[in-house]
Amino acid sequence: MKLDNVGDEELLQVRQLLYEQTGLSFEGSQWTFFKRRILKKIEESKFQSVRDYISYLKFDRRALEELKDLYNLLTVNETYFFRETPQLNALTDTILPEILAKKRSFSPRSVRIWSAASSNGSEIYTIALLLKEKGLINPENSFSLQGSDINTEVIARARQGLYNDADLRNTQEPLKSRYFKKQENGYQLCDDIRRMATFNIINLFLPQQTGTMRGMDIIFCRNVLIYFDLESKKKVTKHLYDSLVPGGYLFLGMTDTLFKVSNLFLLKPLKGVMVYQKPEGGKE
Repeated sequence: MKLDNVGDEELLQVRQLLYEQTGLSFEGSQWTFFKRRILKKIEESKFQSVRDYISYLKFDRRALEELKDLYNLLTVNETYFFRETPQLNALTDTILPEILAKKRSFSPRSVRIWSAASSNGSEIYTIALLLKEKGLINPENSFSLQGSDINTEVIARARQGLYNDADLRNTQEPLKSRYFKKQENGYQLCDDIRRMATFNIINLFLPQQTGTMRGMDIIFCRNVLIYFDLESKKKVTKHLYDSLVPGGYLFLGMTDTLFKVSNLFLLKPLKGVMVYQKPEGGKE
């Protein structure tokens, strides 16, 4: 059904409903993206008007599945293996040796790493590949690698471990041939690496969901905060802070910043990149 003469006022109500659930603001240039996708979704549905759709989202008990569909429709999932290499170098050359040295009295030395907006899994699997290549997968160490996203479709894809050329555009050929098997429909990640990571559906805006991810030594939350307004950024950042152990590290995107967002973290320059660290005396 084609919707004609839909005003922004009704669409703003849809945006507000989603904002209350996710903290995603869809402002500026994202507003056009939001309107286009929402209108297309409603037109392809059984609803006669945007007002009917709003009523359904507000009052129908079945609306939870519809909201999940909207999360899938409206979240951006552009990522690839070995993205932002300088940060990965800081992880393997500085941060991991430091954390493992602190845990030298433990057997095995357990390290927990969370990719908090993991999309199709390429970020957490990149870390798994690096651990393997650096010889850190051994009886002395135990790594827990966890990925999460609000988007159920990309989590399903992450669990499958099937990728295309664009996903592997920054992956060196020796690594590609060693850990991926070429198939008709893409490149299948080998089972040894795939088994190293687990994935869950988590909404970073909701503390009851992020609260299940405590005790993390390292969190990656790259290129995510740009989709939140200031208040939502503060809330999400506090959730990430609470999930880290004292002394734990937070990686944001290379252009992300916590300026005016949070003063809870220490800003630490490492190998040409800036990393955020929870103070050693910070509450877990």
